Amino acid sequence: MVTCVCDEGVWESSFKVFEAECRLDIAREIYRNPEPWKHWLEVSKVWRPSYEEQDCPPPEVLLRRIDASTIDGDSAWAFRIHEIKTVTRLASLT
Repeated sequence: MVTCVCDEGVWESSFKVFEAECRLDIAREIYRNPEPWKHWLEVSKVWRPSYEEQDCPPPEVLLRRIDASTIDGDSAWAFRIHEIKTVTRLASLT
């Protein structure tokens, strides 16, 4: 699971769910194609191509920066990649 949480809460557009072998695989996908992630990367200050470095950092660096991102109460979002180990299925109500 990938989340990008702003201080206003969690919304449908603030998380994505992926099936991957590990967190690093998701960081590799972000590195391979950063465009769909650009907004999250910028507001979490993980990578801001318009302000700083032009090339997306390598996956290992991305993951370290993602883990270090925080909500500042004003404009920065925390970006996290969480591994989901257990999914609980609800019993059918019908």
